[in-house]
Amino acid sequence: MILPKVLSFLRGDLTRRTMLFILAPLIFASYFGILGIAVSLYPDSYDWRYASISKLLYPRNNPQFHYIATVSIAASSVLMLPFAGYIRRRLRGAAPTTATLAAALLFVGCICLTFAGLINSHPAVGKSPLPKLHETLARISVIGIAAGMVIFNACATKAYFQNKPGPTRPPRNLVVSWNLLTLPVLPIVVVWLLIRIYLKYSGPTHHAIVTSPAWNLGFWEWIGSAFIFLFLLCAALFLSQNNSD
Repeated sequence: MILPKVLSFLRGDLTRRTMLFILAPLIFASYFGILGIAVSLYPDSYDWRYASISKLLYPRNNPQFHYIATVSIAASSVLMLPFAGYIRRRLRGAAPTTATLAAALLFVGCICLTFAGLINSHPAVGKSPLPKLHETLARISVIGIAAGMVIFNACATKAYFQNKPGPTRPPRNLVVSWNLLTLPVLPIVVVWLLIRIYLKYSGPTHHAIVTSPAWNLGFWEWIGSAFIFLFLLCAALFLSQNNSD
């Protein structure tokens, strides 16, 4: 009886009440709550604006309490897995192929994030035969989760503006909230690329940019984590209870 329940969990065959009142609070507590504990126990000063979350995972940097961050990230990403199938099922009526692609990307991103949390080899001085494996998995997870969010948002937005009232039309609150969370990603990426390509690596302007919190990975990791959680919370809050299958 355990295997069917596990499969139902992974497929997202869960009720809206379970997603909203159980999984969403557990993700928040597991990620932000437990990571907050890891930050408080970090042996050196930790400034989230400049330090990446991975520093909490590395035994070299955090020899006594690195396992706390490991548990936080691995558990949180596992709890995120059902959202891929849950959202897909409710958007499938409007865009079957695209919703399935978004679900696959989100699911793979969560799987890679799970392993990125469990594999804590340092990219420069790790003892693992593949010292950059954590870094690689983390990057794949970011790409997968972000792409899944953007494509899900495109599905919902397209379905909403097709002017076909019915069970497959997403609610306006969902479309507005998802667009507010995903649309800023594109201009941020474009500005970052323009700065990297065209701005000279010298002078006061370059120095001011690269020394600001907005140029550091840690800043965007924490901001992105908040955006991902809000995206999933909005899915549980606004998507209808009924499946579109």
